[in-house]
This record gives sequence, structure tokens and C-alpha cells, in this order.
Amino acid sequence: MNEKAASLTVAICTFKRPESLARLLGALWEQAYLVSSSIEIMIVDNDPNASACGLVNGIKPPVPWKLRYFVEPAPGVSYARNRCLRESNTDFIVFIDDDEIPQPDWLVSLLETQVATDAGIVCGPVIPRFESPPPNWMRKGKFFERKRFTSGTKITFKDSRSGNVLIRRDTIALAGREFDTRYGTSGAEDTLFFKRAEESGVTIFWSDKAIVYEDIPADRMKLKWLARRAFKGGQNWVRILAESNSSIWLPMAFNGIASASFSLIFIVPSLIISHIIAARLVIRFAGGLGKATAWFAARKIRNQLPVSHYIG
Repeated sequence: MNEKAASLTVAICTFKRPESLARLLGALWEQAYLVSSSIEIMIVDNDPNASACGLVNGIKPPVPWKLRYFVEPAPGVSYARNRCLRESNTDFIVFIDDDEIPQPDWLVSLLETQVATDAGIVCGPVIPRFESPPPNWMRKGKFFERKRFTSGTKITFKDSRSGNVLIRRDTIALAGREFDTRYGTSGAEDTLFFKRAEESGVTIFWSDKAIVYEDIPADRMKLKWLARRAFKGGQNWVRILAESNSSIWLPMAFNGIASASFSLIFIVPSLIISHIIAARLVIRFAGGLGKATAWFAARKIRNQLPVSHYIG
């Protein structure tokens, strides 16, 4: 493929994950079929102690790659992503998480889809890769697998994620110029960014060949972790919807209570039938509680309570 000298920034936000960051950088050097003369890797370290500095200083990227490193001391993934936006000036910025590994044709696949569709945003699949064998119910239930589409399919913000995404430069302004820092420690800052972009007329397309693998550590292979993710997801979803409809808080709270109550009733009986069904009900229960308590979460943010790092 000839990208006609399109300039690229591959942006990596990292926080105390040196081993996985090193693996990611090694995989990036193996990207194939790229002829652009302007390709840079940007690492934004969200650790104020610059814990990734030693690793980065010891790396000499191969031609044509360039490597840039910044420390963003403000805690929260939104601040780290915004630093990436401010420091880059290329035609495209591509986000990948520091615990992911791309296939060799990852970047070129994102670019091919962008050229074919003229998309403002291109997303690709993130496939789980377990560091140790997961419980049978988790593997069979596919709790870490996400929806996929045929390459070139137009998708909505609901199926967009920042762990594997290409963003055209002009899209940033249309999406509000930054990731909302109110979501810096809860996650979902990317969902709101993509929602704002879509509402401004930006098109989002899928590139199914642009595959990255996400390492799933043992401490995530637990129902407790999945429930916590669902709880945050429920809160964040209502907060995002309330951005454009402030009257939604109470109906969504009742919806969450109803969903949680229904799930709670059937969790124990479902254990007789299937651990997978029981796990799904626990996750639904947690998501319902999240929706029911979303207003309180938003209020804490408005009152500017102390924040901490979000590690997705």
C-alpha cells in the first residue's frame, strides 16, 4: 500500500507497565508494508515519577520510526490522552493500549480502511489473550470477547473503543478537541469522545484485519473484576446519555433498580442450571446498580473529590 506520505502518530498511554510496554514496542517495529516517511511513536507516561523513562531511553527505534516520550503528571487516562493530542501534529493519531500487541499488518489495515471509506475514525478488533488458563465458565461464556464486523462496515460510537483506533486530525476539533477529564479515573472518556464526534457528522468505520491482542492477567479472570467493570460501565453509560438529556437520571435509575432486582432473584437458582448464566446475572446485577447510582458518581466528580489513576 502507498499511503502517499501520510504522517502517523502511534500514541501509547502507560502507567507502571514496563514489561508489557516493552513487548508492545517490539511488536510495533515489526509493522509491515508501511512506506510513510513520517511515523512516530509517542509514549505518554502517566506516572509522575517517570517509571517508563529508563525503558524508553534504552530503545533505539528502527528507520523510519521516531520515538518521543512525555510525562503527564495529572492522574487519569483523559489527561494522558489529551497530552497525546496536544503533542502530535500528524495527519492521523492511532491509539493502542500498553497491554496490547498488534499484528504485523495492523497499521496498514487501519490506513487501508480509512482510505477506502474516508472515515474520520477507524476502529479494529481487540482479541483477548489470557496469560494463564481462565476458568471454564469464563472461557465458554466469552466474557472478554467483543463484537466484530466486516471490514468497511459503518459503526456507531457504541461499538468504538480507544484501545485500537485511528483518528483523522480534523476529527479532534469536531469531537470537542479533547477527552473529557471528568472521566479520567472512571473510564469511558473515549465513548464520550466518539459520541461527540459522531454527533458532529464524523463517520466511524470498522477494520476487521487491524487486529491487536490484549493480555488478560490472572487478577482480571474473576467474577468480581467483571462485576466491577459492569458497575462502572452502568454508571458511565448513564452519565454519557445525560450529557445531552439531563432528564434521564431518574428513569435510568429506576431502570437500573429493576434490572438489578430481576437479576438478584435468579442468581442463586441459575447456579443449578449453569455457572455461565449465573455469572451473566451477577454482571447484569452490577450494571443495574451502576445505572441506579450514576447520579451520585457524577455528583462526586462535580464536587471535585480526589482522583486516582484509572487502569483499564
